[in-house]
Amino acid sequence: LSFGQRRLWFLARSHGEDGSYNIPLALDLTGRLDPAALRRALADVAARHEILRTVLPVEDGEAWQRVLDGGSAEPELREVRVAAADAADRIAAEAARPFDLEHETPWRAALFTVEPEPELEPEDVSGARPGAETERVPGAEAGEPVRGTLLLVLHHIAADEWSLPPLLDDLAAAYAARLRSTAPDLSPPPVDHIDFTLWQRDAVAANEAVDTAYWRTRLSGAPEQLTLPWSRPRPDRTGGPARTHDFVLDAELHQRVRALARRTRTTAFMVLHAAFAATLSQLGCGDDLVIGTPVAGRDDEALRDSVGFLINTLPLRTALHGTPSFLDLLERTRADDLAALGHQRLPLERIVAEVNPPRLPGVTPLFQVLFAVREEFPDRPVLPGQTGRPRLVATGSAKFDLQCTISEDPATGASGQLEYRTDLWDAADAERFARTLLHVLDQATAAPEHPVAALGTTPGGALPTTGPHRALATTSPAAL
Repeated sequence: LSFGQRRLWFLARSHGEDGSYNIPLALDLTGRLDPAALRRALADVAARHEILRTVLPVEDGEAWQRVLDGGSAEPELREVRVAAADAADRIAAEAARPFDLEHETPWRAALFTVEPEPELEPEDVSGARPGAETERVPGAEAGEPVRGTLLLVLHHIAADEWSLPPLLDDLAAAYAARLRSTAPDLSPPPVDHIDFTLWQRDAVAANEAVDTAYWRTRLSGAPEQLTLPWSRPRPDRTGGPARTHDFVLDAELHQRVRALARRTRTTAFMVLHAAFAATLSQLGCGDDLVIGTPVAGRDDEALRDSVGFLINTLPLRTALHGTPSFLDLLERTRADDLAALGHQRLPLERIVAEVNPPRLPGVTPLFQVLFAVREEFPDRPVLPGQTGRPRLVATGSAKFDLQCTISEDPATGASGQLEYRTDLWDAADAERFARTLLHVLDQATAAPEHPVAALGTTPGGALPTTGPHRALATTSPAAL
């Protein structure tokens, strides 16, 4: 196993598999779909990527990767008919259903078809306006009319979010070919996941001494725990039930973030990271923060389109000592982030072992809050009749106390999602955090020379109780 796979396997063995490391991806459909062609297309994708037909048998207490042949490893495609009122709950339940990694391949699919309302005629499920012209998609006329959702569920041990765009591209090509009754032209990937595992071990060993020294020094004396003003006492276990809260950075604010990044020779991630750290500090977390962030691990061109668990998670330490302006904080963040990226190949579990922080009940070591920035999924259909972009479905289980993910689209702005433990926070707490983060971003991009301590407050000195015009979207159950 790779270092990351071994960590996830150990967590599953020691704490039980609860679905928190599932990656559920939904494609909403209105049109015609050929389930038989889809089933063959899913098998084509599995045939191309060994990791999708790999099980993890255990011998003498250790797991190893066993790659199944294509014929015995075709992914499951369940066809489920649901009433419209039940669709969200049924999708959420499937998204959270655990995998048995020892015996099951690490991905599956379910096609949820919404039963038409009694007054709805079958031909109306296309969603087209009466008399409207619709674009003809090759193969779209094949199959039966359907309105529903295709849910793909992958276990994190076999994929990461950077794996999803190439996987969807492969699925689109395979389905289009199968509609034409031909086999898709999917060439083998340059690197299989088992090859990556061997390469990773060599890459880590080559710089191990330098990387371990950096992280040991960088995290020396770091706070053991980042504590937000939780609504309830912390349970003596990590993880727990989760809900999500969605918010929006409109195009104007997002463009200001990007403009500030260009002006300061930083990146949008660094601006957002600095604002996130400032928000945590405003809400009582202090001026010495350790925040986890995922890095893609795909700096080699051969890995760009690979499907697999290639990411690493880095504990980024940010100091807000003194009275820095946001420009000062951004300069610190730039230097700290670049230094950390220079030592990104040391796996998180090795960093934890080297730093050896005290183990506290219910506290994940090194960091308890995760911050991530990702590109929004391309706005192009994977399957004929698809409506909207692919969307990630929450599992209802938290890996950290708080996770903030910003999804960027240069054309339309950015969206954000907070995932929070419901045994620590209420919906109102998440809403307040998102309001404060948006206010900090609004003020920091308008006047970055102002002190960080003043960014999250209104002119009267209080934290904002109502957000600016880029207000929150929804606080929703993780099922939705």
